Amino acid sequence: MERRTVWILNLDAELEWSGQAVSADVLSGLPSVARAAALDLLGPGDVLLGERVEPGDLGRAWCPTESTRARFLNAGITPEASPDLHVVRRANERWTWSQHGLVQDDSHWVTDASALDGLLQSFPVGTRLRAKRLFTVAGRGQLKITTGSLSEANRGWIRRSLAMGGLTVEPEREVLREWSMHAWLEAGGSLKLGSPVQQILQQGHWLGSMPATELDPDDAAKLLARTRDVADVLRAMGYFGPFGIDAMHVRESNGATRFLPLTEVNARYTLSHHASGLDER
Repeated sequence: MERRTVWILNLDAELEWSGQAVSADVLSGLPSVARAAALDLLGPGDVLLGERVEPGDLGRAWCPTESTRARFLNAGITPEASPDLHVVRRANERWTWSQHGLVQDDSHWVTDASALDGLLQSFPVGTRLRAKRLFTVAGRGQLKITTGSLSEANRGWIRRSLAMGGLTVEPEREVLREWSMHAWLEAGGSLKLGSPVQQILQQGHWLGSMPATELDPDDAAKLLARTRDVADVLRAMGYFGPFGIDAMHVRESNGATRFLPLTEVNARYTLSHHASGLDER
């Protein structure tokens, strides 16, 4: 008999890595469209953890973490094969992709207050920037700052963020369109690519995905190339499984438009996994 898959949809995995409280029922707090997209990952016969357990059930997580492994084992369910959990965490760290030079060239990684002060002083007073923590999710873990006018609340947030491992600081930009590319990296190293999708967002809230029919062919080629670059790094790290990368068309402060082929790496499932044309396994 085929083994049934039991899921944990821990869409707040990044919060767990940040040392913040996570929910056992994160789905209940999602907008209906996001909840439906997450549940769409479940195949025929699949169930969520908490429903009746059957002998031979196999556990699968949105993103394998220490807590999902513990929850599966406590329920008597064998977790499916996954990369080492330290590898999964490192694959989702912003520092990893800054270190490999795959993000935009004006994105700066800092780990201490003196380096941050020096960086901020290199910009003209009044420059608008965005700081991002080691892990971000659904717009959380980010802060808009303006050089020369940091409030005490800003400084407190920055101190806490540096204590978590570091910050990315980059120019604040007007986001025009957001895109993503999704793929599956097999344990043996082969790569299965999905199709590019356009992300539909409103005030930072995900509303859905659609085929990227309006993505310029040259930009689509850059997105594909960057996806393969990310896969090469993940493969070398020992990661396997689903991953996605985000990209953007932005307007700079001088009015020029620019395509950023990599703004985020998500080494896990995403809400656009199936929309990209990737089937389970």
